[in-house]
Amino acid sequence: MDNVEQIAPPVFKKHTSLVVKISILYLMLTLVNGVLFWAAVGANQMRLIKSNTLLSSKSVAGDILQQVQGLVQDPAWASAVTGIAQGGAERVAAGKLLQEKLEASRATLQLSKFQIISALGEDLLETAAGGAQVIVGKDTYSKVLAALQLKEQKNQTYYGSMNLLNYSVELYIPLTSTGASDLVLFTEVPVPSIRAELRSLLILGIAMIALLTVIQSLFGYLLYRMLIIPLHSLLKGAAQIAAGDFTTGIAIGKKNDELGHLIFLFNEMASSLDQKTTGLN
Repeated sequence: MDNVEQIAPPVFKKHTSLVVKISILYLMLTLVNGVLFWAAVGANQMRLIKSNTLLSSKSVAGDILQQVQGLVQDPAWASAVTGIAQGGAERVAAGKLLQEKLEASRATLQLSKFQIISALGEDLLETAAGGAQVIVGKDTYSKVLAALQLKEQKNQTYYGSMNLLNYSVELYIPLTSTGASDLVLFTEVPVPSIRAELRSLLILGIAMIALLTVIQSLFGYLLYRMLIIPLHSLLKGAAQIAAGDFTTGIAIGKKNDELGHLIFLFNEMASSLDQKTTGLN
């Protein structure tokens, strides 16, 4: 017996309690559920906002195009388009003439700002050093080509792109369809309803996360009542038995599950130890 190796009792270090761990887990689940729900509902709402915005801008594009049709029939306009195809100084003069025509109709067309862009990506209203036309950015040029392609393939009169940062819609309206000298009118139309719809979407997202947090908190409280409190009672009872108090007992209540069975066996163990200790004494 003296040669039997004595096993030292384990040393338990105090770590984060189970309640805190479960609370953190529930918080993470709440955030994940909120993000997933927001992604699903928010993506659908964004599609609806985009669809409604582009639909409302269709009438604006129609009004602009109706006014521009009158300009297209003007002989000076036809001469300007021909000048664009010729290049050189004629290109600059053509751009200025088109600008004058549109400036005269600015109030009717409701244009806050506009650009006239050729099929080659040149901004006809901006001249760089040396008389060359400024080339528009890659993103703008891709939308110009998209507008020309929709006009050619589907006879769609405009291409719209929603700009969330400026709460507006970018409209690209083909003015001509003559080949290399095709022109596209670019303008940005403010749509105040975008701001209101985005605000409503943000409020909806916050409300959803708050509701999910409340629901998860209720489930967390039920879990605390059903699992954590009985475990604390078992922990307290085990500590009393370790201290030599075998008279301890834990109320089972109406628990008919595995935890209730565990409490019953714990009480049976404490009672058996108490009887054996009393018999020895």
